[in-house]
Amino acid sequence: MWDGRLRWLNLQISYHNYERFTGFWGKLQGLFESVIVTAMDQQDLYKISIVIGLFFVWMLWIGWETHRARTHEESKENFLIGNRNVSAPLIAIGITMGWVDAFQFAFTPALTFDQGWFGLLYCLPAPISFVILGFFAGKIRDRAAQANAYMIGNYFAHEYSPRCGALVGVCMTLLMFTWLMMQLVFGGQVISSLTGIPQAYVVAGMGVVTLLYMLLGGFLASIRTDLVQFFIFLVFATLVVINITPAAPEWVTTAPRVPIDGMSAFSLMVVASIATFIPPDVWQRIYSASSAAEAKKSMFFTAALTLPMLLFFGALGLVVSHMNASPDSNNVISGIFQSVVPKSILPFALIAFMAAIMSTISTALFGGAINIASDIFLELKLITRDKIEKTARYLMVIILVLATILSQSSFDVLSLGMICMSAILPVFPLAVVMIFDIKISEKSAFYSLLFSVIVYFVGAYFNIYTGPYTLAPLVVAGLTLFIFEMARRKFGKISPRQL
Repeated sequence: MWDGRLRWLNLQISYHNYERFTGFWGKLQGLFESVIVTAMDQQDLYKISIVIGLFFVWMLWIGWETHRARTHEESKENFLIGNRNVSAPLIAIGITMGWVDAFQFAFTPALTFDQGWFGLLYCLPAPISFVILGFFAGKIRDRAAQANAYMIGNYFAHEYSPRCGALVGVCMTLLMFTWLMMQLVFGGQVISSLTGIPQAYVVAGMGVVTLLYMLLGGFLASIRTDLVQFFIFLVFATLVVINITPAAPEWVTTAPRVPIDGMSAFSLMVVASIATFIPPDVWQRIYSASSAAEAKKSMFFTAALTLPMLLFFGALGLVVSHMNASPDSNNVISGIFQSVVPKSILPFALIAFMAAIMSTISTALFGGAINIASDIFLELKLITRDKIEKTARYLMVIILVLATILSQSSFDVLSLGMICMSAILPVFPLAVVMIFDIKISEKSAFYSLLFSVIVYFVGAYFNIYTGPYTLAPLVVAGLTLFIFEMARRKFGKISPRQL
C-alpha cells in the first residue's frame, strides 16, 4: 500500500533554539520544521480515506447513541457534566486521552532527543501532580456539587466572588482556545503530510465530526469516545513498543546532545506540575465523579496511566536519537514516522494519531464553551443557569469556526498558545490557598489575581520570561497575594490605590 517514496513537508513554522523553548512561553514556533513522510498514490489515498470515513461514522454513532439514551427525566446536568455520575476509570481515561495530543507527539520526544535519559525526568511532574491532587479531589468534588459548579471558575466564584470566578474563567478560556488551535494546526499538518489530503479538509473533517458528536451527547459523548480512542491508541503504542524493545539496552543509555541547564529544567518541571494541577478540564472531570471516593481514585488511576504514556513518548525520542534518524530535535516527528513506526502499521498509526487529536479537540472545544457560558456569562449575570447548555452549544460552533479559520492563517498560534497556557500560573497561589482552606478576603483574592494577570501579560508581551525566569509569574502572584492580604489585616479595608 505504501510505495516507499519520501517527500518533505515544509510547515512554515520557524524553529528557534531549544533554550528559548524553556523560556516563559517557550516560543514554540517549530516543533515541526519538516516531516519526512511516505507518499501515497491515488489508490492508497482512496483506501485510507475510507478508513478515516468509517472512523468518523463510528464517532458520530457514539454521539447519537448517547443522545438517544438521554431521557427527559434526567437532570439538565447530563449534557454539561454527565449528571455527576461518572466512574473513576472513565475519568482517568478521559484525562489521559486529553494529554495524548499533537503537542505530546512532538514535545516529549524532543526533550529526550536533546537531553537523553535525563529528559525522562520531565515525565514525572504530571503523575506526581495527579497523585497530590487525588488527596484533595474528594473535597473538590463535594464542594463543586454543593455550588453547582461546572468549571474551575465556578469554584472560585463560590469560594470568593463572581468577579473572581469570571477572571479565572477568562484565563482558562484562553488556555482552552489556544490548546484547541494547536491541535488543529499540528494535527492538520501531520495528517495532511501523511495522506496528501489538503490540510483544510483534515481540519474541517476532524473539527466538524467532533463538534457533531459533542452537540449530540455532550459530556458523556466525550467520555465514551475517549474510551474508544484510548484503546485505539493503546494498540498502536503496544505495537511500537514491541518493535523498539529488542534494542532497549542500546537506546536507553543514549547520551544527551545538548548541555542541560539545571535551573531551566527545574522551572519547566514546576510549570508542568502546575499546568497539571489546575487545568479546567481536569477539575471538570473531578466534578463529574459519582462520589468523593471515585474522584479520589480517578486521580490515582490517571497518574498510573499518564506515567507510561509519557515514558512512551520519551522513549520515542531516545530511539530516534540512537538511530540518528533526525538531524536535530526539530525533526523528531519525521524520525518517528520514518524509522520507529513499522511501515506495515503506518495506516493504523494515522488513525491512532487522529483519535488522539480528536479526543483533545473535544476536551478543549467543550471545556472552552462551558468556561465562557458558566464561568464568565453566568458569574457576570449575563445569562441564567437554565441557559448554560443552550449557550454552550452555540459557543461550541462559534469557537470551532473561529479556531478553524485562524488555524489556516499565518497567525502565530503556537507562541500565543504557550503564552495563554502559562496564564494559569497566576491562578495557582490562590488555588492552593483555597484548597487548604486558608481564609483570605475577597478583595485580596480578586485584586492580587487581577494584578498578577496584568503583570503576566505585560511581561509576556515584552518577552522578559525566559529560562529560569519562567517562574516569574508564579512568584509575582504569590507575593502579590501575600502583600495584599497582610496589608488588609494590618490596615483593615484597603484598595490597591492605598498600597
